[in-house]
Amino acid sequence: MSLRNFVASLLGIILPYWFYTAYLAMRGDLMTFIDHFCELAVFGNPFDLTILTPNRIILLVYVLLCGLIGIIHFLDQKRSDSIRTRLFYQVFINIFLIATAFLFLQPQHYDALIGVLIVAAAPLIAHFFALTHGRITNWMFKILSVSAILITLYNLWIFLHTSF
Repeated sequence: MSLRNFVASLLGIILPYWFYTAYLAMRGDLMTFIDHFCELAVFGNPFDLTILTPNRIILLVYVLLCGLIGIIHFLDQKRSDSIRTRLFYQVFINIFLIATAFLFLQPQHYDALIGVLIVAAAPLIAHFFALTHGRITNWMFKILSVSAILITLYNLWIFLHTSF
C-alpha cells in the first residue's frame, strides 16, 4: 500500500466527521461530537452477552451464520473470481471478522456494530447465492430468506409491544 493510498484512506474516514463537525458547530452543539468519541472510549466487560436481549441475539446469530457461509464459500471458490473481486471480498471479510471480534469484546456497542456486520455479510452471502446452483443451496436460500422475514417480523412485534 502506497503512502498516497494510505492518506486517501485516512481522508475518506475523516471527511464525514468534518462535515458533521461543521454542521454541529453551526448549530452550536459541539458536545454531541465529543460525546460520540467519549462513548467509544467506554469499555465494558468483554464477552458479557447477558446485556443483549433475545431478539438481538437471534439477529446476531443469523448475521454471523450468513457471513460465515459467505466466507467459507468465497475462500473455497476465490480462484474463479477476478483479482479486483477478490480484493473487494477480502475487505468485506476483514471488516466482518474485525467487527465480530469487537462485538464480542465490547457487546455494549451492539447497535453500531450490527449495522457494520450486516453491510459486510450481505455481499458475502449474495456471492454465495449468485454462484451456487445446487439442490442444497436452493434450500439454504429458501430457509435463510424465510428466516430473515421471520426475524424481521419478530423484531417488529417486540418493538410494538415494548414501545407502548
